[in-house]
Amino acid sequence: MDTLAGFVAWLLMIFLQTCPANRLRAGEHFYFDLLPQNRRLVVIVTGNDVKHQVLTFECGMLPESGKELERTHLATMSWGKQKTVTSFKTETREELISKPLVLPDTRTKLLLGTDANYAFLPVKRPSKATPTKSVEGYTGKIGFAPASYSLDKDDIDISTDAELGLLNLTFTNAGETCGLQLVKIVLPPKRN
Repeated sequence: MDTLAGFVAWLLMIFLQTCPANRLRAGEHFYFDLLPQNRRLVVIVTGNDVKHQVLTFECGMLPESGKELERTHLATMSWGKQKTVTSFKTETREELISKPLVLPDTRTKLLLGTDANYAFLPVKRPSKATPTKSVEGYTGKIGFAPASYSLDKDDIDISTDAELGLLNLTFTNAGETCGLQLVKIVLPPKRN
């Protein structure tokens, strides 16, 4: 897996942990700018079975040329008492989990991948994630709950919103910093 595919997988995994699962609707698109790579990633809610509390997602990088998403990852998540990932597939459709993965409460740890043992733990230092004042396509209040996590020499800072889920992420790996910032949301039309 190359670095850009890694960012797609990381975004999808963090989105699953921080999203307001009970409020997502099929057809919603969440666009993130990846800095400093100057690429745009999108998380798409491809399905929502409210009766069975199951969501499906597609996450990929908008193409520099052509129409197909690049480095696309797919996930299926059940929600209710707890969020559980039942499928997490790579761009080559390789399944990354052999059994359902119960997602942790982000107040206790944050997963960057599908290995439950490779968890970032919260730290008390203030978050460095960039605050966002507005997001295109969203008119509600943005109320941040910033948090910081650390594992060895790697750090993650996130800012989340009660309505939107993940807004910003700053990942520092061996001194190099990259960021994902939510910049646009496309909501499907409401049905009568």
